[in-house]
Amino acid sequence: MLLCARILNLKPIGGTHIRAVFFVTHSQKTKTVSGLGDVCFVKSPEDRCETTNRGHLTVS
Repeated sequence: MLLCARILNLKPIGGTHIRAVFFVTHSQKTKTVSGLGDVCFVKSPEDRCETTNRGHLTVS
């Protein structure tokens, strides 16, 4: 198990960027990355976070 903080700039369909800071746990056994952290929606990657939501991230 590896626990670390990651800053992710995600670009979903629709043009809204998601900036996320997650404490990520990486599992070698299941080959997945999951974490719980703060998520905010911004119009461009350079924007500051106005609102922050608690979110969960899972990546296979």
